[in-house]
Amino acid sequence: MGNSMRPEEASLVLLATRLYRAIGFAMPRLPEPTQAVFTSRLEDSEVRWALALLLAGWRLSHEKKAEAPGVAEIMKAAGAAVLLEQLDQLRAFLPEGFERFISAANEAGGDAQFAGAGAYLVAAVKALGDMQRSGLHAFLRSAPFQESGRALIRRFPEPGSSRPPVWGAPPPEEAAPKPKRRPGRGDRFDRADFARPRAERPAERRTPLAPPAVVLDDEAVTRAYLCTLGWEGREVERLIAGPKPKRDA
Repeated sequence: MGNSMRPEEASLVLLATRLYRAIGFAMPRLPEPTQAVFTSRLEDSEVRWALALLLAGWRLSHEKKAEAPGVAEIMKAAGAAVLLEQLDQLRAFLPEGFERFISAANEAGGDAQFAGAGAYLVAAVKALGDMQRSGLHAFLRSAPFQESGRALIRRFPEPGSSRPPVWGAPPPEEAAPKPKRRPGRGDRFDRADFARPRAERPAERRTPLAPPAVVLDDEAVTRAYLCTLGWEGREVERLIAGPKPKRDA
């Protein structure tokens, strides 16, 4: 980032780096639950770097310097404006060592001074009651702080990081391919030409209609019989008619 940074960005990163360094000296002496929250991962850094950026923005946005409006805009762009308002409201209830920690870190010039600034932070955290300390942890785990912290970390990488700044929201992750539905046993059998036979509706059994009985008289039976013997039609008719009666003289 170096030379490409604007004055308000440079001021923010400088103070945040000092606070981050002082927190590092304080870490071994902080209560274990607080250490766990401070070192929890956030984006590609830790919560303590996001906290250092937030505290630096809070302090600088209230100073009567030319960079103050620009710092306030940076915090607003990261969605941290509400968090700064919350810190303003809690300011009167915070232990005195809290603001001394910020001032001492801002003025530190070497390890001894940063260690002294860290001592103020340790005293401030230990001065909190159990309920207040749990409230601090809840604040650092809250969705508003986590979202703003990610935005700040993407824009201002952790000290010593080789990652370039990333503006805006992170690129959307590629949607995972939808898992293919595993075919059931029936589907696999169908594809293997072992399809289950489909039950067919049994055909209705119809009783064939018997043709009507043919009633033949004696004359018809005789006619049929003569035809089977080879007699022709006229001869059959003559035989059926019988001999002609004789005429009277």
